[in-house]
Amino acid sequence: MRAWESQSFMSGARLRGESVPMLKDMVGLTFGMLTVVERAGSKGRKSLWLCRCACGSATTAEAYDLTSGRKKSCGCRKNAAPRPAKNIRDMTGLRFGKWTVVERAGYKHGDVAWLCRCECGTERTHAGQNLRRGRTNSCGCAQQQPRVVHGHARKGAVSSTYVTWQAMVKRCEYPGRWNFKYWGGRGVTVCERWRRGDGKRSGFELFYADMGPKPFGLSLDRIDNDLGYGPSNGRWTTRIGQARNRRPRQRAPYLAA
Repeated sequence: MRAWESQSFMSGARLRGESVPMLKDMVGLTFGMLTVVERAGSKGRKSLWLCRCACGSATTAEAYDLTSGRKKSCGCRKNAAPRPAKNIRDMTGLRFGKWTVVERAGYKHGDVAWLCRCECGTERTHAGQNLRRGRTNSCGCAQQQPRVVHGHARKGAVSSTYVTWQAMVKRCEYPGRWNFKYWGGRGVTVCERWRRGDGKRSGFELFYADMGPKPFGLSLDRIDNDLGYGPSNGRWTTRIGQARNRRPRQRAPYLAA
């Protein structure tokens, strides 16, 4: 019988003058961190029970909240520090936009927190998940800089050259990207000229000045796979050209039977 059916049955029995079944004695039972001590009256038609928490505090709880698992402690579990996660990735030294991770700084919003330093010198603490997903890229100083208008990132009319430049930056600087391990994870970087600019022009504008517009059917390639992206190591090439310029595949060592 469900809880609401049980309450309906009991109230109907009282109106008909019939006997009402006795409440179940819950004294001594344990629910999570709570142990029932004694009956503590009722709240409307719901029975209350005095419980002792594992931390030593006393609290009252409704019988349904205990049996359904809605209440498992006096509230001390909410204030406790989260359990240390296993295999926490060390993010010290990694860059996320203008942030550089300095050191670990406890927990924030249930996630591992990291102390970060912006390029302007500001230090703040951010959750690792927000950094990896690109939810924060600076302390706000980037928004105070004059907006660069180059016409390649208009809403609904983003040029293929800008998309290529943006993808190059993300796969080299954002560990949360699926392909980061093939570029940034191997040490492939983007030169400061193409990433930050020279103070007068943005990184994309200098990339466009060095490489020109993206030709149809071609993609960005590095001449030397062991070096990063830069004016002297970048070119537009076909898929066949990129396939010929791939680094040799690492094969697993052969083990004789």
